[in-house]
Amino acid sequence: MKEDVRNNSAWNQRWFVAHRGSKSKTKSSTPFSLARAQDEMRFAIEKAKIDPYNESPWKYFIAILKEQASTSRQTIGEEDKEEEEFLKFLALCEKEVEETKASFEVESKKDGMECIHLIAAHVDILEMKGGEDSRAKALGFIRSLESRYDPIRKKYWRLRADKF
Repeated sequence: MKEDVRNNSAWNQRWFVAHRGSKSKTKSSTPFSLARAQDEMRFAIEKAKIDPYNESPWKYFIAILKEQASTSRQTIGEEDKEEEEFLKFLALCEKEVEETKASFEVESKKDGMECIHLIAAHVDILEMKGGEDSRAKALGFIRSLESRYDPIRKKYWRLRADKF
């Protein structure tokens, strides 16, 4: 991955190897601990900053988030604590995405909305956060992607908007 952060197969292999080494008796793999998820999230963001247009690190990043969301919902006994920890993690992820977008805009002197995979990741985060403000912000991003930045996938963005 050091040689080519754009190699989608390397990202898939990273996921496979990281999870395969954590087999339990009841599952084929164990989700990342929150600490490991934070490390992997930072790794993905670091690589995404090299090429924010690259879909691979963003998909890896969102897979980590979705795994943590699922884990926080499945925990029995300490639901409130697990949910609270996940919401903190989600806020950290949103901050990282916003900072990556801002950094891209300053360094490239381009509109960060052009990085459709970055914005798609932000939409996923906002969807996980829930709430009226997040919903409105996500819909704003979706409408911009649909009409201006990613019109080739207009139907996809319309379907995403319908979920809200």
